[in-house]
Amino acid sequence: LGDYVDRGSHSVEVVCVLAALKLLWPGNVHLLRGNHELAHINKEYGFRDEIRSKWIDPSDAERIYRKFNEAFSFFPLAAVIAGKILCMHGGLSPLLDSLEDIRMFRRPIVQPKGLAQDLMWADPMHGVFGFKPNSLRACSVNFGEADVRARLRKLGMSKMIRAHQVVQHGWEAFADGAVITVFSACRYQDDLCNYGAVIDIKKNLGIGIIMIKPSDFDENMQNDPLTVDVNSVLGGKIKSPKKESSSPAKSKDSKKKDKNEKTLRSDRGKTAEDRDRDNVDPKL
Repeated sequence: LGDYVDRGSHSVEVVCVLAALKLLWPGNVHLLRGNHELAHINKEYGFRDEIRSKWIDPSDAERIYRKFNEAFSFFPLAAVIAGKILCMHGGLSPLLDSLEDIRMFRRPIVQPKGLAQDLMWADPMHGVFGFKPNSLRACSVNFGEADVRARLRKLGMSKMIRAHQVVQHGWEAFADGAVITVFSACRYQDDLCNYGAVIDIKKNLGIGIIMIKPSDFDENMQNDPLTVDVNSVLGGKIKSPKKESSSPAKSKDSKKKDKNEKTLRSDRGKTAEDRDRDNVDPKL
């Protein structure tokens, strides 16, 4: 969903691993573009400085930095899973009337504007009717709950998964679960001890959410990758995250959670086989 850089001190390694996975499994790995895959953003938020610190020759560092951003300019801005779940980094746009509007983009995209910008920058907001200027970002738009449902129906989609905003539990539902925001970087800021989350989409399009507890260490690389909660879509709505029990004795709910976690791990082991190439539309 984007923002592979500027989320810690290992942006170079993260992008290189993702690129290697894409080369090994091109039909199963799909990398969307976030707003931090824009040169004028990652120049200011640390990616350029990280590269400079890891390459001795300044001219090599600058050349490599440009090559990374050149590659980012070819990344797609959206994808569709199983013809029903729309994915992007940012959000909806008043300019998005059909998926064909996205397919018409010609890459590379160096300076996204209009619809392309909204797909990378837009945010959901409660109390908004339709769309309004996104004052927090100083660009793009905020979109409200009613318009989400109407526009997803128009696009033939049932749900939307996006990123772009840090959320305390690592994920957050909007518009009764029609929109799910996921943020996978634990402890994103020193003063914000946020969880990370990973979304696992089943063959039946049920959605499992794994919350990752931040560790007591200061750096992101030392986070504790403990699965602390799994939530699924039930009756079209997503349950809110439950607080962890302070009691050492396991309750019925915690035993059920453990069972669900084992099931999820088992499902995750089948992911590479179960999700064939037709499940994700890479043409967006």
